[in-house]
Amino acid sequence: MEMRKEIDGVVEWIKQYVAEAMVEGVVIGLSGGIDSAVVAELCVEALGPDRVYAVMLPANSLSKGLADDLGIIWTTTNFPKILKGLQEDWFYDEDYDELTLGNFASRLRMAYLYAEANHRECLVVGTSNKSELEIGYVTKGGDSVVDLEPLGQFYKTEVYEIAKILDIPQEIIDAKPSAGLWEGQTDEEEIGMSYGELDMYLKIISGGWRAALPDDYNPVKREKVKSMILGAYHKNHMPPTYKRR
Repeated sequence: MEMRKEIDGVVEWIKQYVAEAMVEGVVIGLSGGIDSAVVAELCVEALGPDRVYAVMLPANSLSKGLADDLGIIWTTTNFPKILKGLQEDWFYDEDYDELTLGNFASRLRMAYLYAEANHRECLVVGTSNKSELEIGYVTKGGDSVVDLEPLGQFYKTEVYEIAKILDIPQEIIDAKPSAGLWEGQTDEEEIGMSYGELDMYLKIISGGWRAALPDDYNPVKREKVKSMILGAYHKNHMPPTYKRR
């Protein structure tokens, strides 16, 4: 019941924010993952399907099925082919690693979303959650660049709770979280722990953990999460400027 109230609050917040911005609606990058699925559903509840536009880079059966179920307009392009061409043209003489190329892909995706948003006179709505934002598991200049972030105060484990309340398809809920930035990439493998563990340590560090520590509590992982939070400072604050003497 408490989470349903929070959902209603987010829906009303989206509706009010978009109204105050005096735009036509919102554009969302729909991946077929749980975060973008939940955000799309929240936006439809707030604005109606005719004011929510999905961009799929690339499209897949989960994202297309959800968009069709929600009745929203969607578009796609051969993003992998475009990305590969740009990487070959720009990075052919450098030995860039997967993370660098993945961040480049994220920034290119966001450029495409903003082009679509400009074209439709819309805002770009983000799909990052509190867990990812706190540890900086976002690309600076990529998926961190949005106009509003509906899930920014919800831990990943809470996103799963919201998804069940909103009746998000089970196959989306069960899918392994992945940014899809390179083949075989999964969020939890890259972070180094499950989202359940991550949320536990985030709450312990912030003082929000109220239960007894579980048997698998690991102080080394706690320090790892603390280090990620500190390392994410530059992603979660405006760029500093020199203070004149």
